[in-house]
Amino acid sequence: STWGHSSRPKLASAPEQPETTVRVARSRTRDIRWQDMDTVKLLFGSGGCFLVMRAITSPLVLIKTRLQAQGHTAALTHQYDGFLDAIRKIVRREGVRGFFKGVLPLMLGTLPSQVIHVS
Repeated sequence: STWGHSSRPKLASAPEQPETTVRVARSRTRDIRWQDMDTVKLLFGSGGCFLVMRAITSPLVLIKTRLQAQGHTAALTHQYDGFLDAIRKIVRREGVRGFFKGVLPLMLGTLPSQVIHVS
């Protein structure tokens, strides 16, 4: 407890950084502390993972957005009849590059905050 036997409170020490156990090779384990991690590798690794994640999910987000934007009322003519139809029409009209419209500014705008958040 933080209160000792005397009437004065004792100051609690700062909590230590949690150690993470990482499996190395087959059966050996090694403890890694935050102080031992390479900050540059962590920054570039988290940034790289973010860019790959955006590149994979951006086509799906584009299709979802276009399907939602066409509306659900009978008065509107639907450009796409579903998910697969949207894929076919986008590839036919815009090519594969059509799936990645506007991705670069989005990536460059959110990359710094994502790297800081992960690291």
